Amino acid sequence: MAEERGEEELEEIKEAEQIAVSKKLESNLKEGLIELNQEGDFIVFQEFEYLTIYVDETRDEVFSQLKIMQKYSLLSNVMVILILIVMIWWFGGMLTKPIEKMTRAVEEITRGKFEFRLEKSYIIEIQQLTEALNRILSSLKLAVKYAHKDEQAEVQKAAESMVGKNKNKKIMRKK
Repeated sequence: MAEERGEEELEEIKEAEQIAVSKKLESNLKEGLIELNQEGDFIVFQEFEYLTIYVDETRDEVFSQLKIMQKYSLLSNVMVILILIVMIWWFGGMLTKPIEKMTRAVEEITRGKFEFRLEKSYIIEIQQLTEALNRILSSLKLAVKYAHKDEQAEVQKAAESMVGKNKNKKIMRKK
């Protein structure tokens, strides 16, 4: 049942294609691009400045060649679309990978990890952002280093003052 319906649809498509081709041939006949000989065969000709081309073919040969051309046209269109999809996917990846790396780097910085450098990029704008982020990273490393030293100095002072107070308390207790 489904096969019969599929065959009927295929026949309808073929008829529609033949009607479209017939209309095109009729318009070309009216414009003088195609002539019919006495047997009903098409005589197709094209005049160029110094050359005239005559093709004598039967109606079935014309339709069969047009169908072949339609198939190749459809196949080439599908191939072009597939190639474009692959190219878009590839270029998209080229653009998003550096941005994803920068996002991960910023996440690492927010966690307090400063022991890395961002890789160079071949995209000028991304490279400028990478360099700016590397400069910020270097500044943060220095700031953390000095803050850590200041913190250690304060802790040491506090420890020394506590040790000094403890010595004073021990001396006072002995008296």
